[in-house]
Amino acid sequence: MKRLVIFLAILSLLLVGCSTEVMEEEPTVEEQIDEAQAILDEVMEESEDVEIIEEPIEEEIIEEVEAEIVEEELEEVLGTTHIIQVKVDGFDPNTITIKAGDSIQWENARSGNLNKVLITGSSPCTKAKSAILMPGETYSWTFEEPVKCSFTDAITITQLMKVVVE
Repeated sequence: MKRLVIFLAILSLLLVGCSTEVMEEEPTVEEQIDEAQAILDEVMEESEDVEIIEEPIEEEIIEEVEAEIVEEELEEVLGTTHIIQVKVDGFDPNTITIKAGDSIQWENARSGNLNKVLITGSSPCTKAKSAILMPGETYSWTFEEPVKCSFTDAITITQLMKVVVE
């Protein structure tokens, strides 16, 4: 019986040792780094073939961009001026929403027999009141704080404009 146990032990060792299956080893960290470096070198070689074209920026473009930046900064400080035309048939546009600090400039765009305009604001904008405007003349008012009010042409009294200041 001892012989049988020894024979089976030796036989099992031979079978395990003679196995044809080879276990694949994981690549080492150094091998992974080398593989990554090889891929990177290949990509770098390909990118060297790409021609990079650099065009000089025209001075005119630079001046335009600088002018736009200055204009935007001025608008932030001074606010925006919104133009409203006063025509025979009323204000154009007749409703507007603006920001505090913005201005409205009313322009008399009338002609013919009824060509005068007198802008007057309703409460709480009663301080906004123009002189009589002849064709082509303008009147401006700056809205310093949020408010809702109406404006009328005091000559015709039939045209009304609404202003919302946020």
